[in-house]
Amino acid sequence: DLMNSTVLDEEQHRYVQTIKKSSETLLNILNDILDLSKIDAGKLELRKIPVKLKNTMEKLYALFSQQAQVKDINLYYHMDKNLPEKVMMDETRLLQVLANLTSNAIKFTDGGGSINISLKTIVKNAGKATIKVVVSDSGIGISQENVKKLFSSFSQIEDSSTKSFGGTGLGLSISKELCKLMGGDIGVYSALGLGSSFWFTFEAEETDEQIIDDDELMKKDVTINNFFNEIVPKVLLVDDNMVNRQVAGEILKKSGCDVDVAVNGQDAINKAKKGSYDIIFMDIQMPDMDGVTATKKIKELGLKELAPIVAMTAYSMKEDKERFIKSGLDDYISKPIKASELLNKIRSLMNIEKGEKEVEIDVAPVQVSVINQEVVAQLKKYGGEEMVMNVFNDFENEGQEQIDSCILSLEDGNYENILINLHTLKGNAGTLGIEKVSNLTIQIEGRLKEEQKIYEGLAAELEELKFYFEEFKAYYPTFLNK
Repeated sequence: DLMNSTVLDEEQHRYVQTIKKSSETLLNILNDILDLSKIDAGKLELRKIPVKLKNTMEKLYALFSQQAQVKDINLYYHMDKNLPEKVMMDETRLLQVLANLTSNAIKFTDGGGSINISLKTIVKNAGKATIKVVVSDSGIGISQENVKKLFSSFSQIEDSSTKSFGGTGLGLSISKELCKLMGGDIGVYSALGLGSSFWFTFEAEETDEQIIDDDELMKKDVTINNFFNEIVPKVLLVDDNMVNRQVAGEILKKSGCDVDVAVNGQDAINKAKKGSYDIIFMDIQMPDMDGVTATKKIKELGLKELAPIVAMTAYSMKEDKERFIKSGLDDYISKPIKASELLNKIRSLMNIEKGEKEVEIDVAPVQVSVINQEVVAQLKKYGGEEMVMNVFNDFENEGQEQIDSCILSLEDGNYENILINLHTLKGNAGTLGIEKVSNLTIQIEGRLKEEQKIYEGLAAELEELKFYFEEFKAYYPTFLNK
């Protein structure tokens, strides 16, 4: 993340993005390994979302193409025409199995070899498809005796060639359990010296549900009401922070929503009494009355056909989401605010079909510096240049106050106030793509929470944060006027 916030040329940016995607996938896989106990207890559940299989394969290719290139291995994939375009499934689990098999294939294939990943539908019945994936390599191969050991936990093939390769011996075991969970199976065809073909199957339900992702949003110019197929969702946006209200509000308005804004919990209760809404987006951390309390009070009103209330917060851990749902909120979306997630959430909760009119636009190459150009391009697209300039001006004023407040609170020993200001600064900077400020704020906030006190070195880190903020102030007027 730190490297990503520096001036990079296009090639360097591509390499850094590969590192970033790979590390994020690794974190997901580590979480999955920790879920092994849930698998054993039969408590692991799939989290199904609408998925484009082509997008999934592009993610996989992005993760491993560089690794294959370094070893001079040809990596390619093929998708049959009989595959459904979009399916309901747990993409993270599918990627985990794909990543494990692809990683193994690269590990055990010599330079100059090749790896082919193929997907095809083998059974289709009443909207459900059984899909088979085969990962074939020209690597060292496996003897029939050792094939039997492959899918056992912590088991590795014990011979001279594999001793030089690392691994926990968990990957294939977890993959086998995940395939069972997805309604499929896994196996391998292999012979020593002739390469291997690992295959697995999974069940997926075809869907017509619209999928909005960030890449599509950067490529498509979708006019008002187009996102919601001429439906006008009535949205109440509750947030005490002006930057968040402006950004989220403009994204929603430009996409065809009728938006009301509430600036605190009591204001949200008053608006909910008077208005009829389709969705309520509720900020969690607000002064005087937090979002959880405001939600409980709104639900106690006994309103007919109360809209789903969606937590909108920079708390982003899985346990945070579960905590908010148990506290009475109906759903969850994390900050920094992303247009794709915001609009997908409305579509999902209102069961809105895809609109038809889409117009191509040109997108400038992404170059990350003090400010993430891609994030700003999205903001300009949905809010217009004037809104972006205004919101950056507001952030300059608010951010200055928050950093100054942190430094004063450090002198007073006020740990709680530092945390509150950092939390808001983190969310705003992330939403606007101000990456150096955002990244350092995340680090400081994380360490504060870990130490649960003002720690040695905090003063120096706040000074560094102040330096990054001054760098942003000097940079953004020129950047936005390019």
